[in-house]
Amino acid sequence: MYLCVCIYVCICVYIYIYILYILLDIVYTETEATSLFMYFVP
Repeated sequence: MYLCVCIYVCICVYIYIYILYILLDIVYTETEATSLFMYFVP
């Protein structure tokens, strides 16, 4: 049970940091419209 909670928290933290990193990168490169499509177009 404790291991499941730990894994769940680790995944949530990883996703939060990943989303935060993407948002910061978009803010810093908001002048370049093409940079926004790099996250949605493979």
